[in-house]
Amino acid sequence: MADALQELQKALKKADFEARYDKGKDVPHVYITLDDTTLELARVSDAQAVAGEDAVGEVDYLQCYASLPFAVTQVTAAAEFMAYLNGIIPLVGFGLMRYPVQAVFRHLLVFESKNFSHATVIEAVDTIQFLLATFGSTLAAVASGQQTVAEALADMP
Repeated sequence: MADALQELQKALKKADFEARYDKGKDVPHVYITLDDTTLELARVSDAQAVAGEDAVGEVDYLQCYASLPFAVTQVTAAAEFMAYLNGIIPLVGFGLMRYPVQAVFRHLLVFESKNFSHATVIEAVDTIQFLLATFGSTLAAVASGQQTVAEALADMP
């Protein structure tokens, strides 16, 4: 399982992403530097194995996760704007974690078990990078109260 992530890390580097593999204490990850955040890739089946669970079915998931680099003081406004964004973007993933409140991007890619396409992952990473670059600053302004949802929507392209 870890070998697949190592191969993915190599493919991401060939595609000009700054990516590093970390076998981790329990679950291996690939970390990709994107502008002002880090995107973490991890296979759900690896986490299930650590928890003593068997993978279910003939699919596996690759979790793409990034904590967004800004504070959220306007939780309701941030959630409303994220819901709007998730309705128009090709990869749904903007969300909020609680305790402490943190804006995140989390998307699960589904693959046939133990067999995932590097090209598909590279395309997803490229799309996530685009989405964070395109909407990140507006989302940060809404989350901090510098801009209302109505103002953000009026400024959308």
